[in-house]
Amino acid sequence: MDWETIVKVNPLGKGAFTEQMKQSVLAQAEQTQRRKGKRSLFYMTALLTIIACMLILPRVDGSPEVIRQMSLVLERATLSSNASSMDDIVLHYEPAADLTVIPDTDKGIRSVHLLKLPLASVRINEEVSVGGVGRYIDYTKSGNDSVSYFGFELTNDSNSKSGEFYEIGYGKMTNVNFQKSDAFGLSDYRLNGTCGPERRCVYWIHAKKDNVVAYEQLDASSIYEQDLDGDKVKEAIVLTHDGNMYIYKNMNGQIQFVSLHAALRATEGDKVTYSPEHQEFQLHSRGQVERFHYAVGVDLLHPLRD
Repeated sequence: MDWETIVKVNPLGKGAFTEQMKQSVLAQAEQTQRRKGKRSLFYMTALLTIIACMLILPRVDGSPEVIRQMSLVLERATLSSNASSMDDIVLHYEPAADLTVIPDTDKGIRSVHLLKLPLASVRINEEVSVGGVGRYIDYTKSGNDSVSYFGFELTNDSNSKSGEFYEIGYGKMTNVNFQKSDAFGLSDYRLNGTCGPERRCVYWIHAKKDNVVAYEQLDASSIYEQDLDGDKVKEAIVLTHDGNMYIYKNMNGQIQFVSLHAALRATEGDKVTYSPEHQEFQLHSRGQVERFHYAVGVDLLHPLRD
């Protein structure tokens, strides 16, 4: 006897959406998906089955538990369909390699624990102040005027005393941008600027108690921070100066990355672009444009059809 019949002959006359019923809905929908091989048919099957449940089940004081259970089944059915289309592009994220010397071709994000220094110990050469955020400084250290360093102060910083700042390292940046950020669910601020010929460095800064960490990416031409997969945590989409594009994502506390050019199998002469207004990725290849949208709850790119 199937669960629809069980409901119809239920002697209590009460709506109850049981685990057996949920599994039946999902099993029927998955069978349809395997048979048809089309996500739209799978989604339609799951949706129509749940609508049928609502028509079959009698109303009992609004039955909030029944409605909640149906919503959960619809959500699970949708996520399953997201992972099943033959046209979807699976995104394989990977951590930054553990390297002592980082080549220019490496675009991984690495974390650096920052040290505090007294401002009195350095001579400031250039600075950029941003209200409510802090101050970027580049400086030389006492007794060594030939080596330039750079770092920052934070306006509201419970970790440092007055007259202290955080050192990032050797070098300097120009065209500096210093702003608040909540990327990856780890970042509080984002500091970026030109750090070399055709190169822009970016530092996502996490200021936690007694420990300030900078997550650095050393080749960012354009930076977007958006929640791509609907989990309420923002990813970073970065276009590098050589025209490659990467997505950076918090994977269990570690920021990992994926190359969009590799995932979309772009070849020489192809171009990958991103529209932040529509959260849409485009592959421009041989006079044609393919469009993709990030899946909800799954690390996939869905092709968009006109």
